[in-house]
Amino acid sequence: MKISGKLEGQSKITLPGEWFGKIDPETMVVHLTPFGSAQDLFVKTIDYGYWVEIRSQSGTGINCFYTIEVEPKQ
Repeated sequence: MKISGKLEGQSKITLPGEWFGKIDPETMVVHLTPFGSAQDLFVKTIDYGYWVEIRSQSGTGINCFYTIEVEPKQ
């Protein structure tokens, strides 16, 4: 399962509703690509099945592309 998008001016990526209770959170991989300038981006927290919170170490506004990949529960 995979989603992609752009995050600009906010810090949370909301996961698709159909993923709730159906994903294995231990398999989640988050890829972040800064856009416009270097941002030192990192994942602060993952509320499994609901959202992923992103932060910038430098304190700048977040502007990035993301891809989140996760395996379904077995």
